Amino acid sequence: MSSKTLTVGAIVLATGLSQGLVATQPAVAAKYSAATAKTFYEWCMVPRKTSAVKATVEALFWAAGTKRCAQAAKRLVDREELTLKNLSVRDLRPIAGLPKLKKLVLDRNPVRDLSPLRQLKQLQMLSVNYSTLKTLKGIEQLESLEALSIDRTLVTDLGPIGRVSQLRELSARGNGIQNIASLSGLKKLRYLALENNRIDELTPLTFLTELQELHLSRNAIRSIQPLSGLVVLKTLILSHNKIQDFRTLQVLPSLKRVELLGMVITKNPCPLMLKRGICVYHQKPGSEKVAKELITPSRSSEPKKLESNSIKPVKN
Repeated sequence: MSSKTLTVGAIVLATGLSQGLVATQPAVAAKYSAATAKTFYEWCMVPRKTSAVKATVEALFWAAGTKRCAQAAKRLVDREELTLKNLSVRDLRPIAGLPKLKKLVLDRNPVRDLSPLRQLKQLQMLSVNYSTLKTLKGIEQLESLEALSIDRTLVTDLGPIGRVSQLRELSARGNGIQNIASLSGLKKLRYLALENNRIDELTPLTFLTELQELHLSRNAIRSIQPLSGLVVLKTLILSHNKIQDFRTLQVLPSLKRVELLGMVITKNPCPLMLKRGICVYHQKPGSEKVAKELITPSRSSEPKKLESNSIKPVKN
């Protein structure tokens, strides 16, 4: 066989391989595409992924301990808990393809849209702290959600949360939130943390009668009277607000821990019925000392670390 024949044959073979490779691409694209993908495996197999989808798939590879789509899917499909912190996760659609998830932690990721998670009907706990999240749209479709943490995000509108009626725990610290009207319908709420916001009105909390722990430090609160009906409340943190009248504390029978640091107080505000509990506050220097104080207050008008205060448990 001549060299010319070999050359021609090589060209034909190369052309055929090239055409074959090109021909397979449409077939793969038709079978797996972003428009139709639902499961993690399908998202993993999508060719020409966007950078956001690719980053999420890579994060799930890390969680699965493998970079093979089939193997990763097999390891993840029955997973009930998943933690993906600081892994550049932005597009949540591949995660939404894991239907058995009950606990999902996405802290420190550039997450902006939670709506893909509406497919996770068994999800009970979601954390997206320190993220770029701006809206809670779609959260109301998580019909099993009981705990939500959105600390230090860009969320200022809690509106959609009002429709998550089964919610028991909510943490939204440091978000610049002012309006909490949407929380009024969360009758099952037991834990609520709203420190470092702009809240000045507590009326929406009036009928949250199952609340046991409430954190409201560093807001603009002047009155705590709306809390008078919270008869099972055990922990109340109110430091660094603008409160002057503390009489409501006297009608909260279940209180075990009260913190009132960073406010000018002239009389002992601690509930007289507080038993086997702790009450911490700052007393204005030179004010009249209250007999039989439940604790010894700090004499500085500036807040101190808890361990620097003289705190004594209340005796029966």
